[in-house]
Amino acid sequence: MRESQIYLTNVSEQNKIGSLISKLDKLLTLQQRKVTLFKQLKGSLLDSLISGKDTPLVRFNEFKSKWTLFTLKDIVTKTIKGSAKAEMHGKESIYLDTHYLNGGNPSMVNSPTNVSSNDIIILWDGSQAGKVYHGFTGALGSTLKSYTPKYSSDYLFQYLKKYQNKIFANYRTPNIPHVIKDFATVFKVNLPSTKEQIIISSLLKTLDVQITTENTSVNHLKNIKQFLLQNMFI
Repeated sequence: MRESQIYLTNVSEQNKIGSLISKLDKLLTLQQRKVTLFKQLKGSLLDSLISGKDTPLVRFNEFKSKWTLFTLKDIVTKTIKGSAKAEMHGKESIYLDTHYLNGGNPSMVNSPTNVSSNDIIILWDGSQAGKVYHGFTGALGSTLKSYTPKYSSDYLFQYLKKYQNKIFANYRTPNIPHVIKDFATVFKVNLPSTKEQIIISSLLKTLDVQITTENTSVNHLKNIKQFLLQNMFI
């Protein structure tokens, strides 16, 4: 380390560079804290507004009736096991695979579009088997299943996300992870009226959008810092 060469500018320029990077670090810290607080708020609302019991902990005043417990199979109209594969290169549909569902760039395949943005998608095989997705349209990949809900798809997605860890722990096979075959007949979903579902899911979806926006700002600040570090030092 003592033999390493370090190129230095004059002290005044060093101070200005250091001050700029320091301010950027503070801004990044504040932005990351904002993301954490929004996620904590979302978690708290999930626990309070969505319940496995006949009434939630917190409720909007206009609703009084008890919730009803169903199996997942009871509240979906259609189930699809994906069959599209990456080698089906083409232009017919967006290929729905975990790369794309987790934020990667889309690719196209010659396979019919069989999933709409209203459907719930569950990863059926692999280390993250049981992970839930929503809001995508395209040709479903072979490691995924989709469900078309009878009622609010946004509410069902939020319900499944609340119990994501429970799905991982209790509804997968040991060893090589797969979601259990009878998942739809044994997994229970507690439903309020459709109107209450829509109000709950609308609030939670608004928070999801806000979290995504704040995360985008975090990544933007990180990119700015990386650019400055690469171009202000030699």
